[in-house]
Amino acid sequence: MTNPTVSGQSWEGLKKIGILIGLLLTDGYMNDKEYKIVYTGKSRILHIKFKETLQELGIKRFTEWKDDKNVRVTQVKNKMICKLVKKFVGSVKTKGNNPIELPKFFWDLLKEYLSEILRYMFSADGCVTLGIRYHKHKRRWTFVRRIELSSKNEFLKKELQKLLKTRFNIEAKIWKKGLVIERKKEILKFSEKIGFVKDIKISKKSKRWKDFEKNEVLNFVCKILMSERMYFKSKKEIEKIFTSLPTAERVQGSTD
Repeated sequence: MTNPTVSGQSWEGLKKIGILIGLLLTDGYMNDKEYKIVYTGKSRILHIKFKETLQELGIKRFTEWKDDKNVRVTQVKNKMICKLVKKFVGSVKTKGNNPIELPKFFWDLLKEYLSEILRYMFSADGCVTLGIRYHKHKRRWTFVRRIELSSKNEFLKKELQKLLKTRFNIEAKIWKKGLVIERKKEILKFSEKIGFVKDIKISKKSKRWKDFEKNEVLNFVCKILMSERMYFKSKKEIEKIFTSLPTAERVQGSTD
């Protein structure tokens, strides 16, 4: 396949810009008046990727520190990078429901490159949930499973929902606090086509899956979804399923 350019950028160059924009839209921000871009988050892996991407775009100097909540912060002050980001996305400010429009090249970018961009976005501000609950209407115990990208920005959620459907045929639902993938076939497609960045772990706030990689829990979810039974008469029955998963802390049930 030929390697066309968009605004002077090759597919490879657009992928790098896309990863940078994706990280800024999830766990970062830009002050275009002071020509600063900042990435925050506890994941060392994502900070390394943020710096590597900027280095590939010609930036060599960074300022790094940890804030009073022990969250890593990486900052770059560079006029050229700020103008480059603004050229493709306009704004990366998601707070206050600020209008967000994803870069137009996202809709034409090679799928393998777009998949990588989304993988970093979901790894930065996304999660995978696996638990059990009692289904009142069916009077059975079942699994709680979903993938979610946290965001309160309605514009960003709608853009990502459309992008997932158009490019990967993955249907996602818009919730108040995020974009959610919860149907069986959609989760399986997400696992196959996007997934999470290797070695990115579940938040330490999780009592169930703390220290497990997001991909590990996603694999557990897919394994369960491929099984024949999804509803069980007793909590004890469904808990037997989890005995095959390598975790010391078994999932606790909840009701709704």
